[in-house]
Formats: sequence, structure tokens, C-alpha cells
Amino acid sequence: MDSREALLRESFVPVAPVSRVMAAPQIEHRRLANSGLMCDLSTGARMSQACAVWNVKTNVCTIMTEPNAPDEVLGHEVRHCFEGHFH
Repeated sequence: MDSREALLRESFVPVAPVSRVMAAPQIEHRRLANSGLMCDLSTGARMSQACAVWNVKTNVCTIMTEPNAPDEVLGHEVRHCFEGHFH
């Protein structure tokens, strides 16, 4: 099983809203040709394809991906919006 298959088979049990960083965030998706660079600048970490950046004050989670990112990448980042940095 490759890493993509492992990601697809990973079980998902959401954290209770009371335990989340933002219980019910608004999610914004930005498709950017330079998402890797923008993610590096926003998070201070080296990201390969995408990232989720929280603004707790405005309750907005902004997801940045490449323009043609697969659905699995977007779904993974949505999970970060609700559960934080789980990996």
C-alpha cells in the first residue's frame, strides 16, 4: 500500500466541537500557482502542496492549494481547519 492509499484508508473520527481550535470555522479556499511559497510564508514550515491557515479572531480558516490540487488534498486541509495539526 502506498502513502496515498494509506491516506485514503485512514479512519476519521472528528474531534468534538468543544475541543477544536475553532468549533465551526468559515472556510476559504484559495487556488494559487505559488501555494507552496505562500504556505511557507504563512506557516513558517515547508509544505509540499497545500496548507490551512487559521485566523481565530475572525473564525476563518484559509486553505491554499495549487490550482489543480486533487480532492484528497483539499479534504486533508479541511480536516486541519477543524482538528488542528493532527499529524
